[in-house]
Amino acid sequence: MDRFVEFGVHRSVGCEVCEKRGHRGRVGLFELVSPTEGLRTVLHEGKTGPELTREISYGTGMTFRDAALRKALMGTLSLEEVQRLVG
Repeated sequence: MDRFVEFGVHRSVGCEVCEKRGHRGRVGLFELVSPTEGLRTVLHEGKTGPELTREISYGTGMTFRDAALRKALMGTLSLEEVQRLVG
């Protein structure tokens, strides 16, 4: 995640109010999936995991990881929180 710092993504500092997390409250992260023909095929074949994620990425969808990284680039989430959420 350190490579994102050069793009202006900041690490959280935290305080007593936010319990050293660097933010308060919650932020919604959503995986958006459009039902493409390729996705229908992968689901029909019963594939899961990497094959399913790859097909979502190829289509017009946004994976959970993509959404988390986008929030980090916007300054809504810290890199530590992205790492905690998506590994």
